[in-house]
Amino acid sequence: MGLELQHVLIDTCLRLDQMLCESKLIDCTMSGSTGVICLVFEGTVYIANVGDSGAMLIESRSEYPGQLFHVQLTREHQPRIPEERTRILENGGEIK
Repeated sequence: MGLELQHVLIDTCLRLDQMLCESKLIDCTMSGSTGVICLVFEGTVYIANVGDSGAMLIESRSEYPGQLFHVQLTREHQPRIPEERTRILENGGEIK
């Protein structure tokens, strides 16, 4: 089921991208967008991260009453990160 849900999230992002590119209201040649989809299913969190969006989980822990803790669920897609810069440039993107 996990792999199936992963494909659903990927397909959803790709379909949305296609819809935006087909829109006459948006010039997709130099435009971009970001988004995060989090799906909790049967105790597992599935995350799709597109662009420079981020998701964090905020949780309380019984051993630390009154305190909140965060868990970063996504990795930033910013050109200042070497791997991301390389990915952008290798895919024909532009960094200004």
